[in-house]
Amino acid sequence: MNRKPPRPTEREVQAGALEMAVAAARAADAKLADGVMVLDLQGRSQVADYFVIATGKVEQQLAAIVRGIAERLAELGCRPLTGRASTAGGGWALMDYGPVVVHAFTPEVRGYYDLELLWGDAPRVEWQDPQAQAGKPG
Repeated sequence: MNRKPPRPTEREVQAGALEMAVAAARAADAKLADGVMVLDLQGRSQVADYFVIATGKVEQQLAAIVRGIAERLAELGCRPLTGRASTAGGGWALMDYGPVVVHAFTPEVRGYYDLELLWGDAPRVEWQDPQAQAGKPG
């Protein structure tokens, strides 16, 4: 008899979303994105639990950031709801993974939309690996 696997609990979903957001942030950082941050929107938004925001200096870097995030999250078994990143050009790429939404911008577009100000009351999530940070020159 084929049984469906049990549905994950709310706690498991939240833990999975946090893991996904942190992995996306680290993947963006690996592609040398600037200003990488994870905003915790739980209880503040019905759209997503986490926003990951990153900046690429030019469109080519933006594309590399998006590819890096998509590859890393695919390794975790995650796929965007739309099947791929929405990159209409114009300096903004959107990746919707359900509880996690990734926004990758060029500097001008990030400044224009200023999601950090819009979601200014949202706590920032520490996403950097402390062990990796210890090895970086500073």
